[in-house]
Amino acid sequence: EISAIHGIAYVMFRQVGDTGQTCTATVMPPGRLDRSPCGTGSSAHLASLHARGQIAVGETITTRSVIGSEFRVTLRGVGEIAGRPAVMPTISGRGWRFGETVIEVDRDDAFASGYAVSDVWGVGAAMLDRDG
Repeated sequence: EISAIHGIAYVMFRQVGDTGQTCTATVMPPGRLDRSPCGTGSSAHLASLHARGQIAVGETITTRSVIGSEFRVTLRGVGEIAGRPAVMPTISGRGWRFGETVIEVDRDDAFASGYAVSDVWGVGAAMLDRDG
């Protein structure tokens, strides 16, 4: 619970198929579909299954994206964080590189170690409470 957040950025739609695999569609700003089954959303799905007593420690679910990529999500353990129930998932699957970025720092750069500008997050900051 973060009171400074006033909106939802990512939404996962999911449906369990006849084979037991969960088909997912994760929508992210500005309305794109994630090509992966979404590790965070798959972990949340695992947590909800465990909370309903539908999966036990040591069991694995498979989540599949709209293009067919798969993650296997195993419930390795359960615990508590900040007084709330928590799951400890392990996620495995296949990923592919789709880009590479090289970042270099000029030795003469007076701000080589960084800087802080309140509006650096741009449009995404609209979901945050600027007073909090």
